[in-house]
Amino acid sequence: MAYRRRADHERAKRWRQWIPAHRAALERIGLPLAIYKDVSHWEDFLENGHLHWHADGPPFDFGELARDRLKELRALLERDYSEHPPPLLQWLRVRLDEWIEPGDDRGM
Repeated sequence: MAYRRRADHERAKRWRQWIPAHRAALERIGLPLAIYKDVSHWEDFLENGHLHWHADGPPFDFGELARDRLKELRALLERDYSEHPPPLLQWLRVRLDEWIEPGDDRGM
């Protein structure tokens, strides 16, 4: 049990260092505050790409972001999570590599 408390403490400490350095970028990308209000919500977003089952925030999905914002989010995650990419980063890679602009008939 002491190991878990220490791991939780280390996780919280890393979060307290990470979030101030990235808050402006997260706001610019357009992510709702509920996604990065704490480490638990952020990790849930990285794992699922949404927070649909959290009652304390909007039902947001990463797919709601415009392409340029998705690129910014991918760049942020590439910098900070390249060693252990979360599912969201992998989904962003696929989505952006296969992006078809509205009106482009290649998707037909």
